[in-house]
Amino acid sequence: MFIITFKAYICPFINLKYLKIRHSIDAYSSETENIGLCLLQFMAKAVGVEPKSLLSVFEGQARGLRMNYYPPCLKADKVLGLSPHTDPGGLTLLLQVNDVQGLQINKDGKWFSVNALNGALIVNIGDTLEVMTNPVLGAIVSYRCNFMS
Repeated sequence: MFIITFKAYICPFINLKYLKIRHSIDAYSSETENIGLCLLQFMAKAVGVEPKSLLSVFEGQARGLRMNYYPPCLKADKVLGLSPHTDPGGLTLLLQVNDVQGLQINKDGKWFSVNALNGALIVNIGDTLEVMTNPVLGAIVSYRCNFMS
């Protein structure tokens, strides 16, 4: 299932049967916005910036929600995933909801697997936040997802 939603907006191409989950998506979106704004406050204080100056850039902005399901795959040449990339925004909050691991980060040219804890959020700093903090808060050089069982 793949859904993109922005505050109080469900894409028109989504079948009406999916609108039943709208309340849950809106509630989840609001809560992750609160978490993101709280994290931004802590990050601003950590780098010696007035929190309001950083928060003012992100408060009230559209947020995206994307849900992906990657089934386990035992054949390396058949793995689904994302190409190496960085995120363009401020923060990306990732929630691991099953035991299929696959997120990797690249540091100094070497790929490292991220051991995602079930129910814990993984926070990626995006390009916009990196530029705004001159890159005290650096975006991960790149990351990718390869899903094996």
